[in-house]
Amino acid sequence: MTSIILLPSLAGSIITCSLFSATITFLLTLTGLLYCAGKNIQPAIHNLAGAGTSCVLLTLSLCLKPLPLSTVTDAELFLLIAQSLFLIFMLWYQHRNELQRAKPTGITNQQTGSRRIFESALRQHLQKPERPLDIHEIPNRVLSTLEILLPKTPALIVTYHEKQETINSSNKLLFAIFEKQLPTLKQDIRLVINNNEDKRINLIDGSDNTLWLLPLDIDSDSQTILILAPAASKDSTSYWHTACDVASHSRTLYHASRQSQHWQIQACLDPLTGVLNRRAFVQKADIYIHHRNNNERIYCSLLFIDIDNFKQINDQYGHPKGDLVLLNIAKICSQNIRQQDLLCRYGGEEFIVLLPRTNPWQAWQVAERIRKAIENSVDTSNTTVSIGLSTLNKNTSTLPKLIQEADQALYKAKHLGKNQVITTESCNNFRLS
Repeated sequence: MTSIILLPSLAGSIITCSLFSATITFLLTLTGLLYCAGKNIQPAIHNLAGAGTSCVLLTLSLCLKPLPLSTVTDAELFLLIAQSLFLIFMLWYQHRNELQRAKPTGITNQQTGSRRIFESALRQHLQKPERPLDIHEIPNRVLSTLEILLPKTPALIVTYHEKQETINSSNKLLFAIFEKQLPTLKQDIRLVINNNEDKRINLIDGSDNTLWLLPLDIDSDSQTILILAPAASKDSTSYWHTACDVASHSRTLYHASRQSQHWQIQACLDPLTGVLNRRAFVQKADIYIHHRNNNERIYCSLLFIDIDNFKQINDQYGHPKGDLVLLNIAKICSQNIRQQDLLCRYGGEEFIVLLPRTNPWQAWQVAERIRKAIENSVDTSNTTVSIGLSTLNKNTSTLPKLIQEADQALYKAKHLGKNQVITTESCNNFRLS
């Protein structure tokens, strides 16, 4: 009789435990799905509808039916178990996808109120070079510094320029890993380039390799990225700070190189017309002439151009109009010569064009083309030019002599009525008409 009395009590306890277990299981499942949805795990988001439907059905079953019929059935328990197992599968699937792509991890910001103390090797290799490095010399300089500061840490530098990539690396293993991962890395490299921030990006690929991507030089026409593959056993914090130090100083080198290159270019150009100035022209022309003198079979000619009646233009229309005429004539000359030819504003209203690998007959054709283009241009206010032409030979083998002879031919063109091309006696052996 006692056992009969205990059975209803035991049944009630079992029912209560069953209801509690089912409720907790479902709440955990639903919480996990909501967490996955918040982390943008797409399979979990798609499964939320099914989880919501199960919640409604179980609630109706528990509330509308009297005990013991309202207890969880085998089918309902199976549905809860399936939901839980599917959640585990989705978490594994998301983790598997993360192994195939780079993901931002810790961001290390340099403290603005303190100055870092750098290792002596970093100072020796990167700081205060004897001269601003050429931009193409910097990658090898950075890699050699990393070999000392981060020994046995593979590194490579990738430069993107005009949709082409150049890879500098002495480590074949890292080069092979990078080539293999390049398709999956492109999006993350683009992220580093666009942000241009001093932060670490870890890439965990299928072989558990970790790559650090640090921007070195981000310019409108080229982008340079440093990629490191530190070993898992290394002190990641210490190595990361050292890598950031190297990247920071490398960016300084790139900036100094670009600034030096910019000012070198500016120092070579005439500020009004944008063509070579006299000093830069003499330096470059001497190189051409020296090369020609080593091989006398290579022709080299020179045009001395002077604007006719330029003083009258300034007096009648003012100096702004005269500057505009100079600018347009320089533009016309540039449009009628080759890229390897040298055009300079020699002084005032005088221009000189050096024509490498050009015989006197070809040079005369170039001079006539320039003269006619200026004469027929509406942008030069009916201005004309006189041109003297000379060419290198045994008696005229230096730049000053070449310019002097062309200047004499120019004076003759002025004396004969202007707006014409006159050649020197050294050109008489060539047909010029």
